[in-house]
Amino acid sequence: MIKGKLLKDDTDLSTLALKDGQILTMLGNAGQVTFVTPEKQTLFVEDMTDEQITKALKLPVGLTNLGNTCYMNATIQCLRVIPELQQAMQLSTPGSFGNNPNANLSSSLKNLLHDLDNAGDSLPPIVFLNLLRSVHPQFAERNNMGYMQQDAEECWGQIVHTLRDSVPGLSVEADGSLKSNSDRKFIDQYMGIEISSTLSCDESPSEQVTVSTEISNKLQVPIGSGVSTYMYSDIQN
Repeated sequence: MIKGKLLKDDTDLSTLALKDGQILTMLGNAGQVTFVTPEKQTLFVEDMTDEQITKALKLPVGLTNLGNTCYMNATIQCLRVIPELQQAMQLSTPGSFGNNPNANLSSSLKNLLHDLDNAGDSLPPIVFLNLLRSVHPQFAERNNMGYMQQDAEECWGQIVHTLRDSVPGLSVEADGSLKSNSDRKFIDQYMGIEISSTLSCDESPSEQVTVSTEISNKLQVPIGSGVSTYMYSDIQN
């Protein structure tokens, strides 16, 4: 109320010419107020652990270096950012191990990528590392200091070669969903490069030109400048 006048819910306050310090009287019945505790308490960033912050912000987690295994960790992180690969593995690759070492390596990678997506802290890829060294013994080489450092490009090539034989391709259904397609290989479908080569003889123009086509999973780029930071311009040239 204001000056004995009862205000309604839709009263336009701008028409009341209110002054500073003017008193408004609120009328009503004091009933019992029931407070409902939320099922999930609000959690503020400053109260979160590092693991909780990582999950909340969906930050990518890392892999623990198990002793000169940075080459393998880098390779796994590169494969991790290929969403179609994870989809193909979820649809076709079993999560359990059998008698096929190559299939076991693929299953271990599937499990590891899944764990990385749901982890809040770095993970030690122990199972995958042991299977990798079993399937490709070159990564189990040792010296008097322990396991030797290896080349990430070689690790990439061996893992991709293993996946090529164990992960089928994908096909798109009428409703837009993806389905495993055993008639295709995922690596050739999504990571394959069709390279066409033409061979001719400059000294004998009449000689028949030979054209060949092959599928490769690797594009080798000679870096003419010798500096890796110029690779993009070398590819263009």
